[in-house]
Amino acid sequence: MNNIVFFTVVFPSVEQYLDDFFTSLQNQTVKEFDVFIINDGLPGFSVYKRRFGDLPITDISFQGTPAKIREFGINYVSRKRYDFIVFGDADDYFAENRIEVSASLLKDFDIVVNDLDLVDENKRNLEKGYLSRRIGNRDIIRYDYVQDKNIFGMSNTAIKGSLISNLTIEEDLIAIDWCIFAQLLADGVRAVFTNDTTTYYRQHERNIVGIKTLSKDAVLKGIMVKVAHYKRMAGIDFRYSPLYERSKKLKDLLTSNAQFLDLYLKRITDLQIKNPFWWEEIKLVEV
Repeated sequence: MNNIVFFTVVFPSVEQYLDDFFTSLQNQTVKEFDVFIINDGLPGFSVYKRRFGDLPITDISFQGTPAKIREFGINYVSRKRYDFIVFGDADDYFAENRIEVSASLLKDFDIVVNDLDLVDENKRNLEKGYLSRRIGNRDIIRYDYVQDKNIFGMSNTAIKGSLISNLTIEEDLIAIDWCIFAQLLADGVRAVFTNDTTTYYRQHERNIVGIKTLSKDAVLKGIMVKVAHYKRMAGIDFRYSPLYERSKKLKDLLTSNAQFLDLYLKRITDLQIKNPFWWEEIKLVEV
């Protein structure tokens, strides 16, 4: 067993991207790492284990909600006592030095979050260095920075394995990554941003939390995410209680009043946030 593990989940709709995903792992400058896969219903996965036989892949079948699948998988690898866990989505691919840079920084920090290059389904570049347009290399990411937005994805983060154990995630939670990392920051761990490496973050229709154009559907999904997130965080930090109450009131208005939804969408669109982070555009504003 190596001291680094790369963790992901595969399911039928990501199959077309798996060659890119595994090829980017084969090309890593660091070779001493394990790959742990939760298989959520993808038939014939053994084909990929044979095709990429030089990678030490372990796969376990498990089905449930996205939250419960990740809860199971993260708890499983944490019990293996790896020094470092690197996360990556199976529809993305990664710079050759991603594991090397992550492991190096994890010697001094608890969490590493790296930059994103946005690409389309055919790997054409849409925007390079998306996160680093607003965050400096080696900036420390503090707890209050992610109160109303998220930069910690399940495809651009790495963590010391000792930090996660007996993880519990609500079954219907959508922003699983935001929840996990915000709670860790609340506990006082140190997180650092780097643009010395990147995740090629694929934008496509099935990517439900992609960084994309605002729409009514995106607003409604976004407010549901914030209500669920603030509810969980209010349980560990009283400062989130007002955000939870305000987000609930906003959700009730947005879901019950079509005219209000139109006005709200116009209001937040007019804010013209440049390079918004995940869920940032869903503002708790008056209309």
